[in-house]
Amino acid sequence: DKITDDIWSKLHEELPASIKKTLYSTYVSMGYTNTSLEHLFKIWSKELTIKNLKLNDDDYTELAMDLALYNHPKNEQILKTAEEAITNNDKLNRFKFLLPSISNNFETKKEFFESLKQEKNRAKESWVTNAMNNLNHPLHQKESLQYMRTSLDLLDEIQKTGDIFFPKRWLSSTIGNYTSLEAYEILQAYLDANPKLKPSLKSKVLQASDDLRRVQLLEKN
Repeated sequence: DKITDDIWSKLHEELPASIKKTLYSTYVSMGYTNTSLEHLFKIWSKELTIKNLKLNDDDYTELAMDLALYNHPKNEQILKTAEEAITNNDKLNRFKFLLPSISNNFETKKEFFESLKQEKNRAKESWVTNAMNNLNHPLHQKESLQYMRTSLDLLDEIQKTGDIFFPKRWLSSTIGNYTSLEAYEILQAYLDANPKLKPSLKSKVLQASDDLRRVQLLEKN
């Protein structure tokens, strides 16, 4: 891919650390093709060091989870090594919470999603948002599309039980990740079935699904 190749080349130029970190973050977010995946694995395993790219322990933990999310063949070994390296209890709990969302086992992911129907399992809202972004990542959307209607149906309860910003984050990490016709049809069915949806919630749904609706409009034309 030309874009990832260009970013990779830029990472090896003489640039300030802050710019390198931004380039690195962009590269990680796009790095799920074979060559990029191997580059990321070499960075994570410290086989490769890029001059002036400053990564801390948290960056390496996140990279390990991204490698698993991107189905790296050594994902189990990567996650085991990453978990053993975490010394902070809160960070370890977060890591363990997110593990099912990056599992390559479909049933594990399904059970995790089902568990989020219970309010107590949505207590750490930033963790939940991260997990939902993992479940609904473009690489995994064929299997995660089945959670979409339930995700939308949970919205009212999420507004009642969560932080004021949680409904928006929940929507961004679910319907906000999609541009497919199938997702659009699920969205329309949800809106049709909920004509009395609170205006504040409907506005958030429409805002989060803006890209999805625009893509479908463009494809119709």
